Amino acid sequence: MTEYQYIIDSKSLKERYDRLCQIIAALELQMVSASANADIESYSLDDGQTRINTTYRSSESIAKAILGFEQIKTRVMEQLLGTRVVALRDAKTIQSYGNNYLR
Repeated sequence: MTEYQYIIDSKSLKERYDRLCQIIAALELQMVSASANADIESYSLDDGQTRINTTYRSSESIAKAILGFEQIKTRVMEQLLGTRVVALRDAKTIQSYGNNYLR
């Protein structure tokens, strides 16, 4: 089974969120292993019902995958919570924030 199938087969948003978290955690552990052992390129995830084996070419590709899954996880979390916050600022406010932080 692939990561895609594992995520799509979820029955609810909560389960999809949990599966995304599991994949991200497994990828983060793989990044640590890849840093210690440069020859490791694959990881497996076994939740008791499903087993995923995935191969990545480099630690950079693992990092890109983590970022992608994090973005998807954020969207799913927003759907679960029903919140999305956008803060609008005018140009003067942004400039004053920038000047204060640069000092």
